Amino acid sequence: GLTVVVSTSELAKEVLKENDQQLADRPRNRSTQRFSRNGQDLIWADYGPHYIKV
Repeated sequence: GLTVVVSTSELAKEVLKENDQQLADRPRNRSTQRFSRNGQDLIWADYGPHYIKV
């Protein structure tokens, strides 16, 4: 898989703003559900109101 490292908050904001729909709705397994608080963190959230709010 592809790994992207973002080193500043400004760059993170730009990357997430421009690629939000591509980064949302990532496939999950048991481990990701456990470590993402059931998909509630930004990295594993489904695209929708919660994702946009976070």
